[in-house]
Amino acid sequence: MESNIYRIRSVSLDNAFSLGASQAKLRSLSKKWTDCVTALSRWGLNEGCGETMLQDCPSNNDFQPITEVHSGSVLLKKGYERFKCKARCIFYMADRKYTASEWKTIEKTKFPCDFIETDCKFQNDTKKFIHMRIEEKKSPIQMPALKREQYPDVHLIVLDSVASSHLIRALPRTVNILLNGMEAVQFRKFNKVGSNSRPNGFAALLGKTTEPVVRTLMKLKTIEPDLDYTKFCSNYLDNKTYIPAIYGSAGYKTFDAEDYVATLMYYPNCRGLKYNALDHYYRQFYLRVREDKELSNTHEKGSCRGSVDNILEFLGYYVNSYKVKEII
Repeated sequence: MESNIYRIRSVSLDNAFSLGASQAKLRSLSKKWTDCVTALSRWGLNEGCGETMLQDCPSNNDFQPITEVHSGSVLLKKGYERFKCKARCIFYMADRKYTASEWKTIEKTKFPCDFIETDCKFQNDTKKFIHMRIEEKKSPIQMPALKREQYPDVHLIVLDSVASSHLIRALPRTVNILLNGMEAVQFRKFNKVGSNSRPNGFAALLGKTTEPVVRTLMKLKTIEPDLDYTKFCSNYLDNKTYIPAIYGSAGYKTFDAEDYVATLMYYPNCRGLKYNALDHYYRQFYLRVREDKELSNTHEKGSCRGSVDNILEFLGYYVNSYKVKEII
């Protein structure tokens, strides 16, 4: 069973859908989403979305990897046998930190991690790349076997900044696709309780408000926040009710992918969680690519990709992992 969170970011976190869908449906959604982004860029239909990623796109394959990964082993592709390669694992450590294993030669070496960074050299030519995969994790303790009929995969899709009532009026086709095409469940009356993504995200995933709800226009008393700045930012939040962690405790595998300067629990400069609560993070890839110009060019502009493409690729590996037979 899986539990995921996807955020369509704009300004604030206001409306969410809980999607109990099959993995086949989610794989289809991921592929359609990726194809759509690619097609829009190719056709130049980028009005209101910034520059298309295909502007100034190189026509050669300089940024294509010369290595490939199979079950944690790194192999050179045919035609590149003269290159000498080393590789290492990139691990999640915290919101602004990652850790890496020692560099090792790729021959007869396994790399048990989600992100494998390679560095290959031949004469004056250097090729760097970060391969994505899912290293399936075993639960540290014996977890209950979950029946899919009772515990479906859960995917939380957040449309950032649309109030529940506004969503129905402003995005009726989106609502139709989610409800009727994907069997989503709308969180009705799930509305704003703060100025932007963070306070609304806290309310959604921790059940706590961090800003006062001002109701002077209705001539009602202001509702004071559950947590002040010291409580939600200066202290660790591990002792709070964090919904994704609850799913993990129930036997679900969990996944989080955010590509903002700081993620929900840590924005802007907060302590967040002291201990890792989820199974798979995208964060270490984001941090490593941001600090290395060659890797950034390889995985983004140089290969006509944006951050959303990398997230969707990682998501694709995730939804195709943990193949568990249905329990009848």
